[in-house]
Amino acid sequence: MTQPARKPTRVNPKSLENLKHEGRPLAFNEEKKRRTLTVTESGWEGAMAVAKTLHCRGISELIELIGRGELMVGLGAADDVVTPEREEG
Repeated sequence: MTQPARKPTRVNPKSLENLKHEGRPLAFNEEKKRRTLTVTESGWEGAMAVAKTLHCRGISELIELIGRGELMVGLGAADDVVTPEREEG
């Protein structure tokens, strides 16, 4: 049984350039490491919308904030989202 041909992966040159931090401070004071993420198109679009709503520079920053515990993920309306910039005081 043959598998369907896969679409070639597109790589944005700026994505690769963002991994290089020569002469500029590191984000989160750590070097980044390339990772692979597999997600559906609708999942990707939804995550991008969340990242944009939260003023993240992209999915990478969104995941970084979640992983560092700086952004909590839960169920509920988007208006109920609390971010570092929108913390209730």
